[in-house]
Amino acid sequence: MIDAYLIQCHDRPHQVNALAQYLADGGHDVFIHADARSAIGHLIRQTANIHLVRHPAAVDWGGWTQVEATLKMIEEARNTGRQYRYFHLLSGHCLPLRSMKAMDAILDDAYASQTQFIECEPMPRSQWGQRDGGMHRLQVYYPSFIVSKHTRLHQDYFWLYTNKWLRLKLRRPAFRSAERFYGGAQWFSLTGDAMDAVIAYMHSHRRMVRFFKHTFCSDEMFFQTCLMRSGFPIHTVGNHRYLQWPFANAPSPCDLAPEDWQAARDSGCLFGRKFQLSPAECSRYFSSLT
Repeated sequence: MIDAYLIQCHDRPHQVNALAQYLADGGHDVFIHADARSAIGHLIRQTANIHLVRHPAAVDWGGWTQVEATLKMIEEARNTGRQYRYFHLLSGHCLPLRSMKAMDAILDDAYASQTQFIECEPMPRSQWGQRDGGMHRLQVYYPSFIVSKHTRLHQDYFWLYTNKWLRLKLRRPAFRSAERFYGGAQWFSLTGDAMDAVIAYMHSHRRMVRFFKHTFCSDEMFFQTCLMRSGFPIHTVGNHRYLQWPFANAPSPCDLAPEDWQAARDSGCLFGRKFQLSPAECSRYFSSLT
């Protein structure tokens, strides 16, 4: 069986092209979303197995457009009519930690037991415990203009606005629902059957979709919540992405330098992030995979 690799990117087209070609050479389909605000779309090489989303979203960090970009790739993949073993969501800074032959053997075994590679914890989430386990992300109504961390409004008013909602003890209607919300890291590998369940739940619960459009970091909660509420039988083992953090509660993981590659491979994870490699380092990296 073949997989659908979904690559969400905004820079480093040489690394994205190298990754996409490596995955396609392994017999898989690749779907790429190049942020509409970036200037790399025309630099992405397309082939029979590498597809570029034709109408990409302008992605805001922390906003619904992150989910929108992922959904655009999923739609492109599902429109092929192929039955995919797994849907893998990657960033342009992710790379596999195994050769495609070794990866396929691992995924064959995982698919046989319907294993889902996704972080999926009930909210409030323990790893987001520095404030309220992430519950403010759901409780507060966030207009899109205050969400993106790259805007002055976010930098100056995000926590002022959030704290005002919390002090007033306001609650959005869907937040008062008895159903649980779930969260975890954005990146996942879901079986085709699990993805079908997510999309079916999304289409039959439009009110919940509208609710998530005004949450903060919906990309870290939307797919988890759809999956867990769908009734699909779940067996998860984490998302199997290797990261190194510079300190506790850091906003971003460290870049993985060549001296970190072996530790990443020894971790047992499927993918590593973040990589920011030169063209020469990309060639060296992929040729070293076993």
